[in-house]
Amino acid sequence: APMGHARFADTLPAPRAEVTVAGFSFEDALSLPTLTFGRFEDPRGLAGEEARARLSMRVFQGDAGGPVMDGTGAVVGVLLPRPDTGDRLLPEDVNFMVPGGVIAAALAAAAPDLRLSRGDGRGALAPEDLTTLGNAMAVMVSCWR
Repeated sequence: APMGHARFADTLPAPRAEVTVAGFSFEDALSLPTLTFGRFEDPRGLAGEEARARLSMRVFQGDAGGPVMDGTGAVVGVLLPRPDTGDRLLPEDVNFMVPGGVIAAALAAAAPDLRLSRGDGRGALAPEDLTTLGNAMAVMVSCWR
């Protein structure tokens, strides 16, 4: 169970703002998540989808499902697995997330009494402080057959 919980940001970051993913890049080789730094690029997907936002960062399969945090440590979304684009090959740094607003709406619909913690307006955090937050809220989930 995670030792912490997510604070959702009220808004998405500005284009080109730095974001961080706390994920298990090396899957079960490490007991804590790895932080990957990149940029928020666009609040929509490549075809204009509003239920996904585009990021510029190189991630691994084990990072999917990890929280995407802004510079204050507030969660702005959840990283999606790399899309299967068929005969098109996206650049390695093109990835997507489900925006926090979409997640918050789904949670509110499923549990109307649920109260979400929103960003507290604090300033940007140092990478080591983001690491502490990521370690507290990201856990590895593995499936065995």
